Amino acid sequence: MSDTTRLPTEEDLEQLSLRGIVAFAARCAKRVQPRFRLAKSISGFAEHQQALSTAVSMAEQFCQLPDINALTAAAGADTAAYDAADAKIEIASSAAACAAAACEAANTAEDAAPAFDATCAANYAASACGEHADVFTEAACNDFERLLEADHGIWPDLGDPIDTSEKGPLGPLWPDGPPGW
Repeated sequence: MSDTTRLPTEEDLEQLSLRGIVAFAARCAKRVQPRFRLAKSISGFAEHQQALSTAVSMAEQFCQLPDINALTAAAGADTAAYDAADAKIEIASSAAACAAAACEAANTAEDAAPAFDATCAANYAASACGEHADVFTEAACNDFERLLEADHGIWPDLGDPIDTSEKGPLGPLWPDGPPGW
C-alpha cells in the first residue's frame, strides 16, 4: 500500500449511487464484524452480536431491495456499540458502531447524509482493525474503485441493485486474504 492510500471521503462517496454508498458501508461493517467477539464478556453479548448481524444484513439487503427500514436494526447496533464502549472494549465498540453507521446509511427517509454515515462506518472499521488498519484501507479502497467502475449512478440516485456478497462484482472482502487476527 502506498503512503497516499486513504479511505474515501464523504465527497468521494457522493460519486456513487445511494446503493453504492450503502454497499461500501456494509462491506466495511462486514469486514470488522468478527472483531465484536472481543466483547464476549459483556452483559447481553449474544443479543448484541445478533443486533450487529441484523444491522449488517439490513444494509446488505437495502443494496438489493429499496424498501428496507433499517432504523430499528441501527438502534440495536448502536446499543451494542455503547455497551462495548462502557466495558472499555474499544475495538468491539468500533465494530458495532460501524454496523450501526452502515445501517443508518440505508435509512434514506431518516437520513439526508448517507455518504457521511458511510464515511463514519469506514473510519470506525479502520479503528476496529487496530494494527491491521492498512489492510482494511486497501480492501475498502478496492471496493470504492470497483463501485466507481460499475457506474451504478451518482448520489442522490438510488442506483441499480448491487450484490455485496463475495461472489458479486466487488469480489472478496479481503482481496489479499483476511488479516491474522
